[in-house]
Amino acid sequence: EQLVAAIEASMQIFYRGARELLRYGRRVFSRCQPPRAMPLLDHRIDERFHAVEGRLYHYGKDPFVDTPVLGLEALAIARDRQLDVSGETVDAIVDATAAIPEGDTRLADDPEAQQRFLELLVDPTDAGHNTPLGRVFEVGLIERLVPEFAASRGRMQHEGFHVYTVDQHSLYAVEFLKAIARGEHRRDYPMASAIHLGIDDPRPLYLSTLLHDSGKPFGDQCEQGAKIAALSARRAGLGEAAAARCAFLVEQHQTMPILSQKRDLTDALLVREFAETVRDRQTLDELYLVSLADMANVSPEYLTSWKLTLLDELYLRTAAEFASRGRRANTARRARVDEP
Repeated sequence: EQLVAAIEASMQIFYRGARELLRYGRRVFSRCQPPRAMPLLDHRIDERFHAVEGRLYHYGKDPFVDTPVLGLEALAIARDRQLDVSGETVDAIVDATAAIPEGDTRLADDPEAQQRFLELLVDPTDAGHNTPLGRVFEVGLIERLVPEFAASRGRMQHEGFHVYTVDQHSLYAVEFLKAIARGEHRRDYPMASAIHLGIDDPRPLYLSTLLHDSGKPFGDQCEQGAKIAALSARRAGLGEAAAARCAFLVEQHQTMPILSQKRDLTDALLVREFAETVRDRQTLDELYLVSLADMANVSPEYLTSWKLTLLDELYLRTAAEFASRGRRANTARRARVDEP
């Protein structure tokens, strides 16, 4: 156990350092570019930001130090105006984020910051290279908004089938859901595409997907992750009902893969018991999507057609159980012929 812990700590330092080296490498590359012969077009956005040749720049020396939420706003403006964020602005956000003292929860407790974070988290247009959500992670803001997520940064996973660190796996899972929302997987995952169309409020679903493995550094990943998800939902102002749903989705995110692959799905009692655990169709829909996003991003080869078929079968059988319960309830409520 001590050897495994030491290896994990060493690899976490390596992965974190590699990310920083990559970011600094990009900055060195951008500074080595030859100057342009033509003058740059400078477009003022507001008193805080301006755009130069498709890149977002900030005014002032350190505007993000006194107002950390401004970093999230910069990423949102860049997304809305289809701008890349300049290296100088990225550096300024990183430095301001790193300067926040350990244990300082001002961003986590800031309703405006949480609102902007949720907007970026569920935005289906967040696609391509250096997505806004990826930028939030890159500059270290996710750990300030969800302090418990810091332990997942660069953390390797011991299971032989995992090829990504916990943080990258979680981000890929969210990106997978956004691709589903955009309809990019309607051929490969038609059921998931149809189910996602029925999700009225995607915030609990996406927050649960981001945090589904956040409990791994703290012991029992499902139990501890459920506590983190509920706490994060409350910080984000989603309410107690949504917090309880987030906790349930994280706590149970391994249930559907395990049941579908290791149990007899023709067993009616199994399906009934699982339906009782899930309680309602909405939760079943969200649990299916969290489970699918998790499985699809373990490794490029992990989610086989056989596993997907079994997961779909468990979903369909459980949905049918809910439908039959509804029919039985309606029948029980009908008045008899001899009743007045």
